[in-house]
Amino acid sequence: MKRFLFLIPMIALLTSCGSTTAAAPDMDICFSAEADIAYGDKECTVQMRRFSENRWEFCVTEPYALEGAVIRIEDGKTTVSMFDTEALADINGEAVSVTKLISDAVEAAIDNTSDATVKDGVITLSGQSPTCTYTLSFGEDKRPALLSMEERDVKVEFTKFVEMEKGEEDIIPIE
Repeated sequence: MKRFLFLIPMIALLTSCGSTTAAAPDMDICFSAEADIAYGDKECTVQMRRFSENRWEFCVTEPYALEGAVIRIEDGKTTVSMFDTEALADINGEAVSVTKLISDAVEAAIDNTSDATVKDGVITLSGQSPTCTYTLSFGEDKRPALLSMEERDVKVEFTKFVEMEKGEEDIIPIE
């Protein structure tokens, strides 16, 4: 029996090199983040804010031609506004906007934080949203760093992530 005791530390060391299961950081918060979004061969930068469950706002800051466009998602409705014009989006179940894909994936990740894995110090959460499969990776600061939806060819890199106090919102309700 004594000759097998030396194997216990070796087994522990070997099993710690792979990925392990862990709980992801709490994402059920109000937040604001700058995000670089790549979808297909297109790219844009947005200021995105999550006010509460299924209440989102995306303000396009680049490219210049779309600067100032605001996409709001609330209670399953998506609106796009620019200047004095507003329109509904995502009214066809087969055509889904990139912002809806992002908000659906993050909302699904919030509900699925127990299935996170840790590999090389990086917390990753993968799962299924209503619109696609996703992988959300967290940085060293335990804030979202990269959201990937490969089947939809969408990648989101989060920067300048800031937690907001509830009520720090300037959103116009969708009617």
